[in-house]
Amino acid sequence: MSKQSETQDEALEIRKALNDAYAFVEGAKSVQSFSAFTVEEAHDRFIERVEGQGTSLRPNALTRIDRVLNRVRSVVAQVKASPPGAFQLKNPKDNVNT
Repeated sequence: MSKQSETQDEALEIRKALNDAYAFVEGAKSVQSFSAFTVEEAHDRFIERVEGQGTSLRPNALTRIDRVLNRVRSVVAQVKASPPGAFQLKNPKDNVNT
């Protein structure tokens, strides 16, 4: 075995050892982060997202549902107030939009 081959083998062993150590540390961090996140914490985050304090740009889920419901009710009231002829069936000879 040549000197260069022995040096390369030693360097490879050093790299393997460092890689194993790095993988161990990163794996331990991942396990710790997964075990730190509990089912209870997941439930709390979900409840906060649904019922929690929202902002005007990011309202909570209940506020968004209320906005959609109010908008649908408003549109239904407009449709009911419209004359019957306001809504016609599509006629491909008259309408270019499909």
